[in-house]
Amino acid sequence: MIANSIKKIIHCVCPLSTDGVPIPFSTCTSNDKLPPSPPTTPNHFSAKVQTVPLNVYSPSKELFNVRSRPSWYMIHAAASLSLAGYDQSICIDSRPSKHASADRYLYAFVVKVLDPLFQVSSAPLSKCDKTMANMWKNYIHVNIAYAEAVAARYHTGDIVWIHDYQLLMVPHYLRQILPGAKIGMSIYANFPYWYKFMLESILLADHIGFQTKLDTRHFATACSRLLSMDCPPSSKQVGVFPSGVDNQSLLKFSVLERVKEIRDLFPHKQIIFCRDTHVANVIRTLAAFSQLFSRDRYLMNHLVLIHLCSTRVPASDLKAIPEIVRQINQLYGNTDFVPVHFYHQELDREEREALMAAADLGLFLGSHSSTSTSAREFVLSQYERHAPLIMSKDSSLVIPNGVITAVEDPSDIPALVTALHDTLTMCSIDSEKRYESLYRFVLENDAITCAHRFIQALVNHETLSLYIQQLVKAYKAASGKKLIIMCGNDTLTTPTEDIELVNPSGEKLLSYLEILSQDKTNSVYVVSGRTEADLGVWSKGNSHSFDLVAEYGAFVQQPSDATWQATSTPFTTDKKPTDWRKLITKLFQKYVQKLLGSRIVGSKTMITLDFNGSFDSDKISYYSKKCNEELVNFVNIAATQGLKLKIFKSKAKIQVQECSSLYTAKGYSTLIETLLETIRPNFVLCIGNTNDQDKPMIACEESMFSTLYGHSIGRDQLYTISMVPKKCTMANWQWKDSNDMVDIFKQLVEIRPKQV
Repeated sequence: MIANSIKKIIHCVCPLSTDGVPIPFSTCTSNDKLPPSPPTTPNHFSAKVQTVPLNVYSPSKELFNVRSRPSWYMIHAAASLSLAGYDQSICIDSRPSKHASADRYLYAFVVKVLDPLFQVSSAPLSKCDKTMANMWKNYIHVNIAYAEAVAARYHTGDIVWIHDYQLLMVPHYLRQILPGAKIGMSIYANFPYWYKFMLESILLADHIGFQTKLDTRHFATACSRLLSMDCPPSSKQVGVFPSGVDNQSLLKFSVLERVKEIRDLFPHKQIIFCRDTHVANVIRTLAAFSQLFSRDRYLMNHLVLIHLCSTRVPASDLKAIPEIVRQINQLYGNTDFVPVHFYHQELDREEREALMAAADLGLFLGSHSSTSTSAREFVLSQYERHAPLIMSKDSSLVIPNGVITAVEDPSDIPALVTALHDTLTMCSIDSEKRYESLYRFVLENDAITCAHRFIQALVNHETLSLYIQQLVKAYKAASGKKLIIMCGNDTLTTPTEDIELVNPSGEKLLSYLEILSQDKTNSVYVVSGRTEADLGVWSKGNSHSFDLVAEYGAFVQQPSDATWQATSTPFTTDKKPTDWRKLITKLFQKYVQKLLGSRIVGSKTMITLDFNGSFDSDKISYYSKKCNEELVNFVNIAATQGLKLKIFKSKAKIQVQECSSLYTAKGYSTLIETLLETIRPNFVLCIGNTNDQDKPMIACEESMFSTLYGHSIGRDQLYTISMVPKKCTMANWQWKDSNDMVDIFKQLVEIRPKQV
């Protein structure tokens, strides 16, 4: 029995692995007092991982027994324990008995409905007969059983982590039993967007993890189309958390012996290892393999395809495959050589690892998360041979560009043939370079790391909610003046040359700021790095009640005044104050001529060379480096004359800013100090909403945060937030999702009635 005081993480797991196939389980009957021992985990996991028996009775009164956990999830369970404050990890897992009808009752809906649905290329299922209704009824019953099992073991402070789409309805029923529970859900497959009931259940989780950014966009689209939501609610955190594999399990000696045996079976042959979970990809692979032999006759006697097809693919769908394999072997093989070896079965782990380790090329065309898992296992098994990898571009394995051969469309057979030929004939140096990047990526994104990221994000989201509640409470309790500062170049406008365009994502934010500024107790400032001329164009078409600040704190415009007031005076010497800008502009013009499409943007405090529109994107890095070298020499010479300039360099911009005056960060600090002394606020909210490419604005934000912390403001009255994750910041909170920022202002607006 687990003590009430111990915080734990409860994992809900369907016994179908992420490979889409059942993993072999060791026997554990309902009479066993203790579950089987979990796999070996790293030494720093000292806490206990416990599997909990779950007996599920279907409406047909059949008992589904319990078996041990899949080792992949066991790694997640162990990894989640290393987070401070969590002492135990419980894994609730059911496994059907060997009764003939068990699969029909427990898995019919998963296999026949959800599995095909969670394929990007699948069409929505429209047929709903009595059989499907019965499958749905049994599927719901199992999800309820999971929810009840979690509730029976849940204590305040625990975290519930639900794994994959087989348990899609658990959040729905668990939230009914435990309204205040902290629930996370990971989906290890490409996300479809056709069914409303899925979304409503998933949205009841506090944190939702997908495999790719494309899946998060599908999710947002689904929320918009089916639930009339602009995006997932800000109270729900959505992130990308690709699944990993167990890097601790190395090839055993017996596996290495088997690798040698496999290589001896195919002497002087190149082996392609392929694993599929979709019948269409099986046919495409065989067609491409046949055409490859027709294209390159040399490969005819030097190439072998070992093709594993998941048993989740019904045998009835593969009726034509044996005949296709026979024709290829007859056409290109002989009595001593069989080019295609097709297996519609599940091999044990050691045999599968041996086949992958012996291969010269890995081919994985599926889009399911099983493709990602298999590809990662292939990379780990290839630490001696360094074989390259071919994958579909839609795969859930998110890796850096250039380290694999990505097939745009697996149905394009000629393109697939070309990819196979180019990869097989790749030089060993390129292959080793690719493998080094792949191997490093897999090691850095293993199952343990992925578990850390997900649980930490869930814990941080809980803390974030508490922080927002504290902020809103402090705003409501403030009796005097309140100061609200919102800074960022894209708050008012889109990051384009057309300043008249209002940023669509900022329209709602601006409406809230407008309402807040109409409250006489509020002083609202919107700070931008744009020029006063640009913001003047915007303000003519957009009335506002808040104060505008231009050029990083250099100029201020009040709502009742159309003029701009300078907060400081520019640097002057015996020369004109514009001399340095002319010289920098002349230098930048040389690079504009070399990089067509780039442009120069000038203001009173800064000159910017913007490469974003350049037609020669491949040359940006080279010319940016050359330009920066010339600028450094210029700045050093200017410093001898008493003129201080600062260079800000990002991927697509080089900016030179005058630092001698109180423009820039100093101007920002001066502005903040003036506001604090004039307003004397009892509440301060300061948010930096700057993209990571705007280095000067980030510097100004940090100057602002530092000034605020140096002032005599109570820590319970000061709230500073940075929307750009930085290694070092003076802000007391960092966010990534701008929806949380909009949600804050929405809650502040709802506290007091609107004043017109």
